Amino acid sequence: MAATVAQGLTVDHIARQSNNIRRLADFYIEIFGFEEVESPKFGPLKVMWLILPSAFTMHLIECNPTDRRSGPSLVADPADIPRGHHMVASLSPEASGNIGRVSY
Repeated sequence: MAATVAQGLTVDHIARQSNNIRRLADFYIEIFGFEEVESPKFGPLKVMWLILPSAFTMHLIECNPTDRRSGPSLVADPADIPRGHHMVASLSPEASGNIGRVSY
């Protein structure tokens, strides 16, 4: 499920990492009305997927207990990218011409 947030831009999911994904899931469920859905298994990596009906999904990912780095965007090894905080969006072909005008 994806939510259209701007013309041609769709948010697929937002991922948050936590040392206690059950506690974080309970927060999103109780406060914002997310629903827990079946999530794929990634071996020893603990994940939980939540959905906010008519909006988007939230992926909760267990922090790497051996990683002592800090900061929301510090990724020394590209293999760690799927495990950290991230947001996934897609852009329609019609809107892709706007990419050249994006600044951040």
